[in-house]
Amino acid sequence: MSRRVPVPSTDDEVTRLATTMNSMLERLEQSRAAQLRFVGDASHEMRSPLTTVVGLLDLADDTDSPIDVRTLRTLLLPEARRLQNMVDDLLLLARSDEYGVPLHIRDVDLDDIVASEARRLRSLGLAAVAATIIPIRLAGDPEKLSRAIRNLAENAVRYAASTVRFDMSFDPRTGVASIAVTDDGPGIPRDRRDVIFDRFTRLDGDRRNRSGSGLGLSIVREIVRAHGGSVSVQDPPAGFAHGVTFVISLPTARRLPDGAVSTALAMPPRQPMR
Repeated sequence: MSRRVPVPSTDDEVTRLATTMNSMLERLEQSRAAQLRFVGDASHEMRSPLTTVVGLLDLADDTDSPIDVRTLRTLLLPEARRLQNMVDDLLLLARSDEYGVPLHIRDVDLDDIVASEARRLRSLGLAAVAATIIPIRLAGDPEKLSRAIRNLAENAVRYAASTVRFDMSFDPRTGVASIAVTDDGPGIPRDRRDVIFDRFTRLDGDRRNRSGSGLGLSIVREIVRAHGGSVSVQDPPAGFAHGVTFVISLPTARRLPDGAVSTALAMPPRQPMR
């Protein structure tokens, strides 16, 4: 795979054919390397929860004693669910690579999704949660959009020192709705922001993802792209001494399968949720 076709210096059809062939071989080599790296990373990530589950089951089998409820709830079940979520994430990404993310499009109240996620985080009590909500209706897949926003919320609360904030906005000139999720954690270096959405990306320092699958942000990107939008990493807004903001931007007019066009309904913002 690393070998290349000699390129003659005749500057003719043969030269162009050899150059094209070498470009194709280069892409194939990069694709193969990425595939091998992905398989290796996936195996490494699965090893930890599998080791925990198998170890506990082996212990119960060797001692011929049942697993107590506390161990089941605090160790076995969480690790099994983590493994299940990882497999689901891998399947979604694999399918998106081949077919794209499947969407079931209908009108979605985006503000309801954001408000629901803010309430859920607040109920966990892991961080102070604030949210500024702007009612926006657009055409999209509610389950996929909920998953994307939840992944950002989970990422934020995992690293927040004390605060997570949701901010919605709408630009009537471009018809783009934005959802910003901010945490006051250690932040992400600017030179690493381009790769943070890659699968199994690991950061040095305090913002290393130890408890997640390493796939959450990749899934956010795929879901948002499938809706014709984008996701970016930005510095936190004023009032945050440190941290990071993830911004999802979505077009608010999308053609439905029957040919109708659903356009966003943007109204004055509600009072911020505190």
